[in-house]
Amino acid sequence: IDNPALAPAVENLQLQTPVSSQMTISGCGDAAQAIVYALDGKQVASAPVANGVTTIYVDNLPAAVYVVKVGNKSLKFVKK
Repeated sequence: IDNPALAPAVENLQLQTPVSSQMTISGCGDAAQAIVYALDGKQVASAPVANGVTTIYVDNLPAAVYVVKVGNKSLKFVKK
């Protein structure tokens, strides 16, 4: 979403880090999808959100630090 003001509100986004093959994110609220970005800004993964929860498979990504964006919130996580 180009305009952050239009992003769905997310209150209590939670994930466990470090991540090895998949991560489950809860507290996604009304967001439609979760998007994973490398630190250079390139989108590297995404997954739809259902009932405020999503699972993203990241086993194909190299070990590094990434950012996951869900609605109006972003969190960094470590991929082992």
